Amino acid sequence: MPPTFANGVIIANVPLTEAELEQLNSARIPFAILPQHDADRDRSLPIVGTDDRHGMRQCLDLLLRCGHSRIGMICPLPGYHSFDLMVDTYKDMLEQYGIPFDPELLVISTPWEEAEGRRSMTKLLERGVPFTALITTGDRATSGAVKLLLEKG
Repeated sequence: MPPTFANGVIIANVPLTEAELEQLNSARIPFAILPQHDADRDRSLPIVGTDDRHGMRQCLDLLLRCGHSRIGMICPLPGYHSFDLMVDTYKDMLEQYGIPFDPELLVISTPWEEAEGRRSMTKLLERGVPFTALITTGDRATSGAVKLLLEKG
């Protein structure tokens, strides 16, 4: 176990065995689980979570208040735990600001690989629909999308 864990750790998207949980407990290392899906939640363990709907509302509200009306979005695949709420929130926020939803600004992708972020960004650019802001999910995919935009100037 790395010494950096001594002050505490948040464990995300990794199922733990009983032995690993016991090791954390016996080493007196504070921990919390960030489960990938609600079904993965073991209520006996300390759990933290995310509020994707609220985060999406904050992000879109800021962009819309700054005058962006053509906002592209690279979002996770249908069936991924946050897909429906992210797309629904995207559509709802646009509607609140009187902006019609344009499905050409939405690209569905896997958010885990830089190469996929590049492919998704390429797909959006090839559609030829103008956008002034972009929302994307997943660290690696976001990195790939941003790198491609930087390369293209």
